[in-house]
Amino acid sequence: MKKKILIFLMAAAASTLVQAAEEMVLDIDTAVKLALENNLALQSEKIDLGIKKRAMDRAWNVFIPDLKAGISLTRMNEEITVMPPGEPYYWTLSASVQANFPLSMSIAPGIRNTVLEYQAGAISLEGAEKKLNREVRKSFLRLLLLEENIRLLEQNIKTASRRYEQAKINYENGLVPELTMLSSRVALENLKPALENAKIAFRSAVLQFKQMLGIDRQTNIIITGSIEAERLSFEAETLIKKYPSGRLDVQSLIKSIQILENSKQLALNTGLTPVLSFTYSYNPGLSDPFNTDWGIGGNWSDKGMFGIGLTLPLDGFIPYSKTNNSIQDLEDNIEKTRLALAQTLRLAEMEIESIVMGINKSARALEVLDFNVKLAQKAYDLAEEAYKAGAADLLEVESANDELQKAKLEVLNEKYNYQAGLLDLEYALNTTLEEVRRNHEKE
Repeated sequence: MKKKILIFLMAAAASTLVQAAEEMVLDIDTAVKLALENNLALQSEKIDLGIKKRAMDRAWNVFIPDLKAGISLTRMNEEITVMPPGEPYYWTLSASVQANFPLSMSIAPGIRNTVLEYQAGAISLEGAEKKLNREVRKSFLRLLLLEENIRLLEQNIKTASRRYEQAKINYENGLVPELTMLSSRVALENLKPALENAKIAFRSAVLQFKQMLGIDRQTNIIITGSIEAERLSFEAETLIKKYPSGRLDVQSLIKSIQILENSKQLALNTGLTPVLSFTYSYNPGLSDPFNTDWGIGGNWSDKGMFGIGLTLPLDGFIPYSKTNNSIQDLEDNIEKTRLALAQTLRLAEMEIESIVMGINKSARALEVLDFNVKLAQKAYDLAEEAYKAGAADLLEVESANDELQKAKLEVLNEKYNYQAGLLDLEYALNTTLEEVRRNHEKE
């Protein structure tokens, strides 16, 4: 019996440990860290960046000569007669070692291209990380908003339940008609579906959040934090003058222009400039290898060659040639990318102004909504007291409560909009609010 009890306790303890291991407490920074570590798309981008870094670090390998080595055994169709007269033979064994080292004007832009490609990859990775950072933080705040909404609904149900119990007592004591009691019961039951819908919406949002963080859907997460934020005010024109050029989409287009210009230079140097080549070859051979001494006294022959050559491609000088067309295509693509850059800067200015307008609107709205909550709370308290004293009916209390909950929910939604706006502004400026504040204080 004691053994069974011990086994049961051990199993219960193990189950508790497993449940504890599957529970995860998250604040907003921990959530961002998990997402950055587990996101598969980011991992793929990091691999791409690693490939580009390796190409950049080893770009000097263009100075390694092209080396080849070979060996061949050949049989002639007709016998080979040697002079002075000796034994004719058919077979020849030969080896070869060749080295070729070309020097051209395309080496420098070729090396620079690996550097530019790596820098472009780094910008792309940084953009992906910051976008994921913003989305995780907004999703986290959304969960906090949904949790607060559930708490409000639960509080509504508790209040409605107390009101129903009071109406029931009053009805049993003959103080109110049955209609009042039934109305309070209906008001209570009407709140329950809204609470269930809110819980389903929260669970669905949690599942999406887990997927974003790359954690198992069975893991129970507990989010900690607040949707509160310091109220700040921004001037759009000040931000537009300073920050658009530092945006990652702008930097990416600038880097694309640099890559295209370098590619154009590479095409010019490859198609219109000469190539200086240094070649060396060494070709030892052995005649009649099956019937001769392989030592020093054998029929060995040593052949070698060193050469310097200068070649100049001519098709690039011909109008409408393939080389000429490719250079013109690069020039057109450079112009297109410059136009895209100008358009991106214009859109960036409008985006920053729009975000700032939304933030400032939310900050002003929160001041009004906070005051509305105080007024609605006072109106509800007065209606509740009047109802208890018999000076107000249930409908007045419910109406006051509806207005109070509506005011509280509007505050929550506006707080989320304000926080989300701040995150969008950080992303749009490619900086932090602390940096914006420091720059503003310096000015």
